[in-house]
Amino acid sequence: MLLVAFATAVLSRQMINYKVEGKLMAQTYLATVITFAGLYFMIYRIE
Repeated sequence: MLLVAFATAVLSRQMINYKVEGKLMAQTYLATVITFAGLYFMIYRIE
């Protein structure tokens, strides 16, 4: 979780400096959401 927060902070800082496009930021966010949704499904729903 700490790694996700750190990566988000770094990407946000780079986006402010126009080094990273908003499209990449959205893809990263979506990938994180899908990853945690999959983990939730595996841990809590499959029992």
